[in-house]
Amino acid sequence: MRFRVYALAMAYAILAPGCDPATPVPPTTGTGGTGAGGTKTGGAMALSTGDNVVPLVSGTGPTYMKNGKLTSVDYTNGLFATVTVCEPGTTNCQVIDHVLVDTGSVGLRILESVLTLTLPAHTNAGGVALAECTQFVSGDTWGPLLRADVTLGKEVIPSLALQAVGTAKYNLPTRCTGNAINDIETLAANGILGVGLFQQDCGPNCVRSPATQGAGGAAYFACTGSSGCTLASAALDKQLQNPVVLLPQDNNGVIIELPAVAANGAPEVTGAMVLGIGTRENNGLGTAAVMTTDRYGFMDAYYPVGGTNYRGFIDSGSNGTFFLNTAKTTIPSCTVNDQFYCPKSTTTVAIALGGVNGVTTNLTFPVGNADTMFRNVKNFVFGDLAGSMPSDPTLPGFDLGLSFHYGRRVFSAIEGQDTPAGKGPYFAL
Repeated sequence: MRFRVYALAMAYAILAPGCDPATPVPPTTGTGGTGAGGTKTGGAMALSTGDNVVPLVSGTGPTYMKNGKLTSVDYTNGLFATVTVCEPGTTNCQVIDHVLVDTGSVGLRILESVLTLTLPAHTNAGGVALAECTQFVSGDTWGPLLRADVTLGKEVIPSLALQAVGTAKYNLPTRCTGNAINDIETLAANGILGVGLFQQDCGPNCVRSPATQGAGGAAYFACTGSSGCTLASAALDKQLQNPVVLLPQDNNGVIIELPAVAANGAPEVTGAMVLGIGTRENNGLGTAAVMTTDRYGFMDAYYPVGGTNYRGFIDSGSNGTFFLNTAKTTIPSCTVNDQFYCPKSTTTVAIALGGVNGVTTNLTFPVGNADTMFRNVKNFVFGDLAGSMPSDPTLPGFDLGLSFHYGRRVFSAIEGQDTPAGKGPYFAL
């Protein structure tokens, strides 16, 4: 299966529907420094080790059976972890590889077709089983909520609620109107590990009564065998949680570490997701520029440096860096893959990122010819993959996806959690 064009795979899933972000704060002189995506010098990045480290791989996707043949998913710039899932309180476990690591969403989601365990239902306060529809930029996930003991690194989260993605258990509700993401051919991964900036995947909107909930984002349903599934409210503690928040320690955020990539790409690179920020010797902030976000997880993003503020966010679940459009950047779109950029030669883009706290940092990232990348039959990892943002008023101008991460240590601090730099949410580079 060829799945090399996966634009905005898991781009920000938790935008507050119908709400305008807070007014951006103009940048002031801060302690940000500069950065260079995909071209970091000084040798290979030394990846962190320890009990709080989850090994990562960026390269081709999972394998699966199709028409009796073993088929592989050719996934360009996918970032994957292996997760251990167990029936609660038992040693009956399943190791699931190629779970997409997504700092742009929250919650663990596993394909129903992949799960082989018998997991109990996750219920509301009245004991009714819950299901969820979650909107991503590329489509909607639907399925029941189940409970499992989940291991990240060597830390165990007991009885974590997860979403079993698929339609085998319950019929798709009319609320789920986007493209259906319900199998390996539409997800191109065995699951999603959402470790973004927020504690729950929906938050206060889903606590409200169904009649007063805003559209979009996530929606919870109460499901019974006799009446099917009905839109419902879900208390914060009944929603899908950020798995990191429920860790016994190292529960305030994550660091994504990925080495730089050669100009012509690579077949595969290995990286690390470090659990916690400032909780151990291996996860200190050091000299990283800490940029707090607004309540929707957005920073200021000035293009060009000193120019217009288009807002932005950082998202390991998007396979490229997606920003603006050809009319604003003058970078030509591709002929074949027109949602991506295709300059004749690699172009360097300079922007300034700014936090609500007034800290700014100037940085650059490369933009290469995506059509050329997708014709490469050997390489699946590219540090210069970029494209334009869709015309959606709820989205900011910059989605700094996985290609932006190569050659950097990217910190994501979770809302309300204490860190050495104060409470999240913030990004740090």
